[in-house]
Amino acid sequence: MQLHADEGQTLKKTGVMVISFQSPLGFGLSTTDDRPEAMALNYIGNSYATRFLYTVCHKKCYSKEKSFVFNGILDRLAEELVDLFYNGVTLNVGGKKTTFYVALIGVKGDWPIQARIGNLSRHFARKGVYEVSHKSGFCHLCRAGELGYDANDYGASASWRDTYLKAVPWESEGPLCRVPQSPAKEFIHKFDLFHTAHKGVFAELAGSGLVVITDYSLAGPGDIPQQLDAIYALAVRHCKATRTPLHMDRLTRHLLAFPGDYAYPVGRLLLYLIVSALLVLR
Repeated sequence: MQLHADEGQTLKKTGVMVISFQSPLGFGLSTTDDRPEAMALNYIGNSYATRFLYTVCHKKCYSKEKSFVFNGILDRLAEELVDLFYNGVTLNVGGKKTTFYVALIGVKGDWPIQARIGNLSRHFARKGVYEVSHKSGFCHLCRAGELGYDANDYGASASWRDTYLKAVPWESEGPLCRVPQSPAKEFIHKFDLFHTAHKGVFAELAGSGLVVITDYSLAGPGDIPQQLDAIYALAVRHCKATRTPLHMDRLTRHLLAFPGDYAYPVGRLLLYLIVSALLVLR
């Protein structure tokens, strides 16, 4: 079983936390046709039958001033996971009682909530911006980013490589560390493909690419808003031809998080939705 934790927004733009669980095995992928006897991944099917809600909590109920609420949720969750691992749950299947045992194999989701769940002292928010220190490590699996461990060194002899799973990323363990798992407990925190790729590096790649297109006026003459409108028109035509969902009605500076040449176009929440369309434009 995998846990998924995420912090989103209510209709009034206030924070809300959602914790759910799912099996990594399911009905497969819509893009593949594997053997019938193969164990398929959990990507297709109705979400009501493949993802199961554990709790929803409003931000005002789990703020740092009310950390006992957040910790209480995790303590109770850990107790249930320990019980499911050792005692399982017994169901009546085809007139026969069958006991199913559940093992937690990973926690995924956005990193702010993962950092709180695991009491992480090494996470993305610790990255040194103006200077590097012994407390600026941002990887929970190694010491990359700390003083003496250059995260931009990708060579075979990079200093951070020897620190992989050698130093725990917390001063005190989080509640989920009580659940039976790998001896390297930090490995329970998984990189989420959605946040890492689609909403992360791919969105930044798309944003940077669009700015380069406007710099060289490759989409036509005019100022940046005019060029972004031209690029959007190209994206609409491409998506209609390839039947690719676009999920947007305009391309703006705000969407790129690019107010001016002094800023880095990191992209905003919805930019990942158009990455697949924009990266293939010619």
